[in-house]
Amino acid sequence: MGFLDYKVRPRILVVGTGHTYNRTGLMDMFESFEGTEAFLVEHPLAERVLNPQSLSDVDAVVLYNMFSRWIAGYRVLYAEASNEVERLVSRDLDRATQGSHALHVRSMAAE
Repeated sequence: MGFLDYKVRPRILVVGTGHTYNRTGLMDMFESFEGTEAFLVEHPLAERVLNPQSLSDVDAVVLYNMFSRWIAGYRVLYAEASNEVERLVSRDLDRATQGSHALHVRSMAAE
């Protein structure tokens, strides 16, 4: 990979996630960089564009909000797992409490 030739206008591919966000504001930011050309591609089209042949004339790729999308998916997974653990622990504590109460009742009856 070579260095950017600053005599040529750099081309920036911005890959969006396809969710709701201010596309105009995002692209206005990139267009404010003098001497650059930016274009936006969103999923699912981005999956077809992100290959060496399609990117041969692109100087930079910006993955906008990709990591927060992945993190949000993991957050849901961990929340579901946490809820399940909480449910199981609660059930086991209820059983243990009921069992110790029954033992206490039996020991009082034996006295």
